[in-house]
Amino acid sequence: MKAYGIIAEYNPFHNGHRYHIEETRRRTGCDAVAVVMSGDFVQRGEPALLDKWTRAEAALRCGADLVLELPAVFACSSAEHFAFGGVGILEGLGVPDGISFGAEADLPEELEKAAELLAEEPPAFQESLKNALSEGLSFAAARSRALKETAGAETEELIRQPNNILAVEYLKQLRRRDNGMKTLMIPRKTGYFSVNAPEKLAGAGWIRARIRDGAEIRELAGYYPEELRDLYGSAETVDPERLFPLVQYVLRSGERLEEIDGVTEGLENRAVRQAAAAASLEQLLESIKSKRYSLTAVRRMMIRILLKIKKEDMEAFEAADRYAVRVLGFTEKGAELIRQASREPDPKVRLITNVNRQRPEDPLLQKMLAYDSLAADLYDLIKNGRVGEHAEYKMSPVRL
Repeated sequence: MKAYGIIAEYNPFHNGHRYHIEETRRRTGCDAVAVVMSGDFVQRGEPALLDKWTRAEAALRCGADLVLELPAVFACSSAEHFAFGGVGILEGLGVPDGISFGAEADLPEELEKAAELLAEEPPAFQESLKNALSEGLSFAAARSRALKETAGAETEELIRQPNNILAVEYLKQLRRRDNGMKTLMIPRKTGYFSVNAPEKLAGAGWIRARIRDGAEIRELAGYYPEELRDLYGSAETVDPERLFPLVQYVLRSGERLEEIDGVTEGLENRAVRQAAAAASLEQLLESIKSKRYSLTAVRRMMIRILLKIKKEDMEAFEAADRYAVRVLGFTEKGAELIRQASREPDPKVRLITNVNRQRPEDPLLQKMLAYDSLAADLYDLIKNGRVGEHAEYKMSPVRL
């Protein structure tokens, strides 16, 4: 069976996502599409608008055959670690023939050039990066300047755009792994924060902004597929501000925050000082961000603090390059992909359809699953005021 993989967040699933799946099928002639999707918390360091089970069902209704959860330790991390986990899982499945992803423009050669530079980091690039970091720039800003100085302004401008950032990271991971997987870049028809009204296409950033301004997801019906009307009709989105009292409590509790992945250079001390004075989560985050640490980086740090993701654990996960992965949903073709993956003699990816019966023996993979379980409980807490509704031991994959 010929299968292509997609790494996504679907926050929320909309017409552009269905277009991506349909174009992947049309251009590759693949039999099945496997999606590795962020769980309840996303790469921007926020809770997803809708829970992972609802988003998985949306993807299956609109063309996906298999939806797997990108473990929380990678999902709410930097673009590099997000791509590391997503590409690693697709590679480890032993099934996908290639990876399909969106890009802001149809410029594959330029994106490949940026990926090659970032993957190999020649001396000139390293020197430029080192100088920029010494001036107090954030890693992202320092890398952008190093790219501009070594590859030119056009290449640097390309990777400033949201989807291009991830596209380059996927290409970089594939280059480093050298696994022979093909790539398919599909240009977006609308910007991440804009709308293409005639074709009813809107970027996820635009949709989320409307919801933050008070719109209900059901009111944006024209921008998501007809097949999701009933699914979205009763859906309630989650406001990130509900994290605020939990963040305040953890920051003031005296825990050893310096052990948490993403907490560096005494940033935790600044966060603790600001926690008591802030009146909202957004105000707190704004008071912590700096020239070196962007608002998104601070958001991710807060999620990782709440989930207690330790630096030593992240180092172990990446060194092992092995994964315990929840199966969120599948179709008949998706079930065949699961069976094919299970025939691998030494599977790098342990697929979990039932956490009660399929607990991995490897302690490291147990720990990876434990973080996912904690993330599910945290999401339930801020959405429903209590844990348990979507507890991992209760949930089974969506089957279509």
